Amino acid sequence: MHTALEHLWEKYRAAFEVDETTQTHELGRILDRGMVWAENEAGMTDILVTGINPSFREGDAAGSFVFRYRDAQQDSYYLEIRKTFFDDRLHAKAGYLDLFAVRETVQNKLSKFIKHPVGLSFIAEHLAITQQEIERLHPRLIIVKNKGSWMFWGLQATRIEDRWTNVWMGYTFETIPEFGNEIPYGVVRRITGMRDDPDRVGKTISKTNLVGTIVLFTNHLRYMKREFRPTPEFVSQLYDMASTR
Repeated sequence: MHTALEHLWEKYRAAFEVDETTQTHELGRILDRGMVWAENEAGMTDILVTGINPSFREGDAAGSFVFRYRDAQQDSYYLEIRKTFFDDRLHAKAGYLDLFAVRETVQNKLSKFIKHPVGLSFIAEHLAITQQEIERLHPRLIIVKNKGSWMFWGLQATRIEDRWTNVWMGYTFETIPEFGNEIPYGVVRRITGMRDDPDRVGKTISKTNLVGTIVLFTNHLRYMKREFRPTPEFVSQLYDMASTR
């Protein structure tokens, strides 16, 4: 993943320099901050928590680095994930991955990539790299911890006449009878496959490893009242259910 991201950054920093508009300069400056990504081990990441992208906080220095979720517990963001979702048993099985390694705190600025033709290509190619990593990790349970990232999984794909829109990674899902269409925590689905569509970003992936994986689509914890947050008991229930696949 590291090498693929470095090549991606090199390619698109050059592309943004060529286009001399104010918007592309802004997007280029975001890439100039570097990239941050989490390293996870296949076979030891039964549960994968995903965010959308790392923050760039006031006082942060530009630069790229990698980290491991279990080594980042002194950071309040990752400590809150552990306290909210996991007991000790599940914490030992968990990993973390942002869909995008772009360092930006204001996520509305990230959406500017999608609204720009070169930026949209960057987002699509980046998401394809991330999807390869998720497939490699082959988690049993995925917790999508940001409502702004639900669409990237294909959850909100919509058919308009003879084509699909919002395909992105292109996973297909089924509801789980115990949870219905919606629960207070968000939405629970089981992956059934991958949509055969030319707009899917992961064109090198012909068949997913994630059939049977359960996905909890929830929100950023900062914006959830405590009574609506998933509990370790609920996450444990999902994990045990996913382990019987």
